[in-house]
Amino acid sequence: MEYIIEVEKTAVTNGVSNSCKYLVKNYNGGKSLDYGFGKLRNSEYMLKNNVSLDILDTDLQIKRSKEKIEKLNIENVYNATESLDKNKYDSVLLSFVLNVVPEEDERVGILKKIKWSLKETGLLYIEVRNEKFVENLKNKEPYNDGILVGSGKKKTFQKPFSLNEITQFVTVNGFEVLHFKKFSGSLVLICSKK
Repeated sequence: MEYIIEVEKTAVTNGVSNSCKYLVKNYNGGKSLDYGFGKLRNSEYMLKNNVSLDILDTDLQIKRSKEKIEKLNIENVYNATESLDKNKYDSVLLSFVLNVVPEEDERVGILKKIKWSLKETGLLYIEVRNEKFVENLKNKEPYNDGILVGSGKKKTFQKPFSLNEITQFVTVNGFEVLHFKKFSGSLVLICSKK
């Protein structure tokens, strides 16, 4: 059977992510990027807390969110296929993005793009779903290194990460984990460039 995998379906159903709250708590000026802004919950929270912000997502997500982006008065909106400026960001939020990308080489590409755009002293805030979260999903089947979720033709992809796996993944791709925190359904890592 043919599937349509919708990467734009967010892994967060409501609220602000823990990784976003850490970014805001540690924010001390400079420019931030919400990489994979989804439904703009994190972006809105960052803006309310005076974080200078650019956003990035897929064409489809940008079109879906056009009105809200205008309402929030966000000037710099990037498509996921666009290049980013080198050493531009003091902080990057990557909240529940790596989980929904079905191809590992695309996940690697995301980290390379972020590393390129992050200042030498910048921080990357990552949050991923853990294995416990994925265990509780219904209507799932194996796909690549994760699972497809959904009962119809349209599916979402979820790649659960253990702490060791996500730590190794970011380390191999040029980052050092400075701090991590476990939550019931997710893991948060604060990383710097190596």
